[in-house]
Amino acid sequence: WAGGERGIAVLPDRKAEFREGVAEAITYAKALDCKLVNCLAGIAPRSVDAGEARATFVENIGYAAGELKKAGIRLVIEAINTRDIPGFFLTNTRQAAEIIAET
Repeated sequence: WAGGERGIAVLPDRKAEFREGVAEAITYAKALDCKLVNCLAGIAPRSVDAGEARATFVENIGYAAGELKKAGIRLVIEAINTRDIPGFFLTNTRQAAEIIAET
């Protein structure tokens, strides 16, 4: 967190790590009897095209939602304003709804 990372779901080069994190989240959620898991989109680096970041996010949350559903857990995503987290990818409800509709 101190280094600036706010999630990895939009990072194309970390898809495998994201999937490992989903498996770990399921393990913890089951142990804690947690029925909801939040996925932070993260901050897309300037070197990553916005379309590629969006496609990566859609792919990742689709994967996470499917795996979590199998475990009886719901996935939620959170839009965060760029004042609190400058550069955060998911910034408003409309964007979140559009992305959910794509998955």
